[in-house]
Amino acid sequence: MKSLIVILLFVFTVGCAAQTTNEIPAAGEDLIKSRTQFIEMAESYKAEIAPAGSDEKKLIILVQTVSKETGEKIAGAKILVYQAGADGEYRPKVKGDEKTAKISGDVTTDSQGRFMITTILPGDYGTAAGNRHIHLYAADAKPTSYDFFFSNFVSAGTRSWVNGSSQAFLLDLYKLDDETLIASVTLELRGLMKSD
Repeated sequence: MKSLIVILLFVFTVGCAAQTTNEIPAAGEDLIKSRTQFIEMAESYKAEIAPAGSDEKKLIILVQTVSKETGEKIAGAKILVYQAGADGEYRPKVKGDEKTAKISGDVTTDSQGRFMITTILPGDYGTAAGNRHIHLYAADAKPTSYDFFFSNFVSAGTRSWVNGSSQAFLLDLYKLDDETLIASVTLELRGLMKSD
């Protein structure tokens, strides 16, 4: 009986880890056009949190925020973005508080509820593969915490968890000509309504 449990646990673990794929397709014209529109936004709508001079894989995320309740765009939302480095370590400035991670920054949504993140692809956190993610903290939302995971780097177990969560989002990564990764997502925030 004990050996059967060990075998089942091994098969489950290998199955979960084997579901990740690192094949990243080229970005389509619509995504490239959207990037141009986001680049033209004011700096206050951009969270440029990539470490200066980093040789790690560059990542751009184009985010559209909407109210989960009404579907309306949310202007003026204050968002904290934070993540682990490529090695999976947060390196917080305040011990035990990941929100003070070395790779972090504040951003505000524009009049159309948009903001852009420029960073690096985070590494897997802890000992499990397939859990790369970026955290978002929306101060006035209820709940306040949300996460972005990446379909190209996610295990089956993590994918299943994300698909069952209203606070986690699975992003498809694409590649630009310069090898920068790019994704776009609609972030549904609860408890925040459209600002006038």
